[in-house]
Amino acid sequence: MGLGDWLNAAVNFVIGVLLGIAADGLLQLASSGQWFLALLIPVLFAGWFLFMLLLDKGMDRLFPSGIRPAKTSKEKAPMPLPRLLGLPAGAVAGVVLARLGLAAPLLNLLP
Repeated sequence: MGLGDWLNAAVNFVIGVLLGIAADGLLQLASSGQWFLALLIPVLFAGWFLFMLLLDKGMDRLFPSGIRPAKTSKEKAPMPLPRLLGLPAGAVAGVVLARLGLAAPLLNLLP
């Protein structure tokens, strides 16, 4: 496992923490009686993601970026365990930190 794998695991952990805080916020919205917002927010984000994905695929078809090399099939090495567990561990840590009331101080660290 190289330095790049450790950095990737750390980035995945941070993303997981932010996703865990967001999931806790959605759970608080749903439990406070604003369930419509708790359902609407993920649907809007999924729609935006799908729109961007379709736009990207459409642009690739309209404006191809030249000759692409042939796909070669080579065996990939298994993903190291810290890279594999970075995102789920971060999500669990984010939910725990949000339940402890540390979500606001953590989000204030962001620029």
